[in-house]
Amino acid sequence: MQKRFGKIAAGMGLGMAIGGIGGAVGGSMMHSGSALKPMKKKASKALQNAEDILDSLRIMLK
Repeated sequence: MQKRFGKIAAGMGLGMAIGGIGGAVGGSMMHSGSALKPMKKKASKALQNAEDILDSLRIMLK
């Protein structure tokens, strides 16, 4: 049961990370070049947070 929950949680975290990155890239494409820099910064922060969440889940499930 615990292994199953771990796989589900990891899949959800990965899906959230991919969705967040996709949304950030899509949003930045819709704006002009001046809005690109803040979007890149937000996307990198979102990716870092997603990595932290996945690392925390991996450590908790060990």
